[in-house]
Amino acid sequence: MSIIKKHKFFEGLWEITYTNKDGEEVWKKTIQNALVDQGEYILLSTFFRNYLSPASFYIGLANGDMNDESTLTRIPNEPTVAGYSRQTLGRSVSNFPLMEKIDGDWAIRTGAITFTAGAVAIGPVDKAFMATGSAGSGYLISYVSMPAGEVTVQPGDSLSFYIRIKAM
Repeated sequence: MSIIKKHKFFEGLWEITYTNKDGEEVWKKTIQNALVDQGEYILLSTFFRNYLSPASFYIGLANGDMNDESTLTRIPNEPTVAGYSRQTLGRSVSNFPLMEKIDGDWAIRTGAITFTAGAVAIGPVDKAFMATGSAGSGYLISYVSMPAGEVTVQPGDSLSFYIRIKAM
């Protein structure tokens, strides 16, 4: 009889950096994301069934409660100020430029995903999320809470993300 070890599929880590308008790093933190039910569904459907494979991913900001049952149509308080829009993250080598082995397991990392406030502040926000749609359609994959609670990106300041997804 063989023993099969339970295997976590992957771990998603978001490196979040707040930079002021002078280019100085105010804070930086790495946080594990929460994979929601829709994210589980699309990951399994895409990989094992060759179904629902998105052409791009989108990173957005929100403010409010999110949980395992959250969906893309119920994103709480996504900013509506001029200059804010979800950032496109295409499925390509240029958007996921780094493949590396970490502790013997493969990982992939995005390039920088940055939200910069123009003349109007963005926020407050306390979550960032990954989805398969740029508006209300598509699937919510995962979200992460801001390390400092609510954050308002002041004019000229930036909130940046690197996302690392590591096989376990």
